[in-house]
Amino acid sequence: MLSYILYLSRRRASTSNDDIERMLVGAQSFNDRHAITGLLVCGHHWFLQHLEGREVDIEKAYRRILTSALHDNVTKLGGGLLLGREFATWSMAGLGSSQLDATMAELGLDPARNVAIPSTPSKLMTVLASSRRILEAAGGINAGAPVVFLD
Repeated sequence: MLSYILYLSRRRASTSNDDIERMLVGAQSFNDRHAITGLLVCGHHWFLQHLEGREVDIEKAYRRILTSALHDNVTKLGGGLLLGREFATWSMAGLGSSQLDATMAELGLDPARNVAIPSTPSKLMTVLASSRRILEAAGGINAGAPVVFLD
């Protein structure tokens, strides 16, 4: 059965865009082998990621994510069954944008504090949808897994 995980984490100050690009290359390789697709949105202070695939494979990926040195305070926002893939052609797309930081500040989350589950997760879903549109425009929906840093 097709499942997903959505999580939010705090990007470590020492994590560079080059670090993220290297991580995405490794994630794309892992995800290709496990039929996982998804999208990672990176702000200067936050990561928001949606992963989808078979439940057992999503759990393997999530365990890898939990041990990554690029971020901390991983907070699972959701998970469960999916009827179909949201990012079917992207083994792992990545978008770097301060839009995520602006949304997190609007939700009252300060990167200096521990991550708390936002009271309005629908705003984070808007960030994902907006990020998808940006990536589709930049690389096309069938362009594999684009990686774009806007700012």
